[in-house]
Amino acid sequence: MKMFLRLSQLAQSAYVYTALGLILALPACSRVAGDLSLTPPPSPTVMPSATPVPPPTATTVPTVAVAQVRAVDTASAKPTTTPIPNQKMQTLKMTLVAINDNGKLGRKIGCGDSAVMVDIDVPVSDKPIGAALGKLFELRSSSYGANKLYNALGNSQLQVASTDNVDGRVLVKLVGSVALGGVCDGPRAVAQIQDTVSQFSWSKNAVITINGAPLESLANMR
Repeated sequence: MKMFLRLSQLAQSAYVYTALGLILALPACSRVAGDLSLTPPPSPTVMPSATPVPPPTATTVPTVAVAQVRAVDTASAKPTTTPIPNQKMQTLKMTLVAINDNGKLGRKIGCGDSAVMVDIDVPVSDKPIGAALGKLFELRSSSYGANKLYNALGNSQLQVASTDNVDGRVLVKLVGSVALGGVCDGPRAVAQIQDTVSQFSWSKNAVITINGAPLESLANMR
């Protein structure tokens, strides 16, 4: 019995000492915990900000230099050409037809028409007959001028092959195709060519052929 009581007392003493040790340890734990809770978090390391690099400044071209470049470009865009002197012109005549005029405005020809001579300007040439006929053959309309004179050769394709003076007589050779619009266009076409050639005193009796045939053969074309 005494042995049991002795063990019990020892156990109680051990419990008391253990409890006392725990009590004494609590403040230290509290201080440690308090110290941990009050310790400020470490400050984040701030990375140095990159120094901004200013954009490159555009180099300003002086105003005078720009003006000089533009002046050079403008000059190079317009090629210089040597002006061609004005070509000398002369006034000749070509013949057209006044329909049903019956000889009032010009020489009377078949079908009651008139062969009317009109002024034309052509370059000065030593072959005026060819120049006058060339101007006539260039017309591609059947109507001419304010008076609406008729051109029977508007659909034809004729060219002057040569105009020569042989033994004092003018020979005019024409080549190409003739397209007439009716029975009266034959004598009209003959008159237009014949009167254009004979406007000069030295060509009144000229011999005119078309593709080797006499000009008068056109009068029978239909």
